[in-house]
Amino acid sequence: MGKVRIKDIAEIANVSIGTVDRVIHNRGEVSHTTRDRIQNLLKEYNYEPDIIASSLALKREIKLAVVMPELVNEHAFWELPQSGIQKALDELSHYQVSIEPYYFDQFNRDDFVKRIKFFPYNKIQGVLFAPVFQEESFSFIRKCEQQNVPVVLFNSLLEDEYVKSFIGQDAFQSGYVAAKLINYGIEPFRDVAIINMSARKDHYAHIINREKGFRT
Repeated sequence: MGKVRIKDIAEIANVSIGTVDRVIHNRGEVSHTTRDRIQNLLKEYNYEPDIIASSLALKREIKLAVVMPELVNEHAFWELPQSGIQKALDELSHYQVSIEPYYFDQFNRDDFVKRIKFFPYNKIQGVLFAPVFQEESFSFIRKCEQQNVPVVLFNSLLEDEYVKSFIGQDAFQSGYVAAKLINYGIEPFRDVAIINMSARKDHYAHIINREKGFRT
């Protein structure tokens, strides 16, 4: 059997689709015997909800938040992920997916705190997040976890038990490979300068990890 649907579980359990739906979402009146039988079937067949299909069925919009640094002086770096996000949004437009942007000043910790102070956790189905300020980013990620809002990090990976998904480069490995390549091209016992172009490298986990890989 391929991916199991609510309809399949209902047929196996000999109940209505509505009954299975009530058990999955823990609402409505369902007898303990029926609830236990359906929950066991859900586990047995590794049922996973199809968020997009559910949205179409319920005619409900999927609202995703993007929390990332704003563009500064037309710098191309953050323009690229913004373009990628927009391209993905265009491809998903017929699935009723929308994006709510939350841009912050990557050089101002207080601005980041201000932008997410009234973040609508109860109205967002997922967050795409490019973290900068580590302590405040950890706090935001944990708050999302508490509110059952999934978070996908990009550009910079934070080591935390609540981080479930990351899209981006392995910063440590990239620094390691860069050092190996430089080592092949220079004479023995020569010095190498490490130059960071960031205002505060301690704000960026990927820069710290890249330097660690290089030194290793």
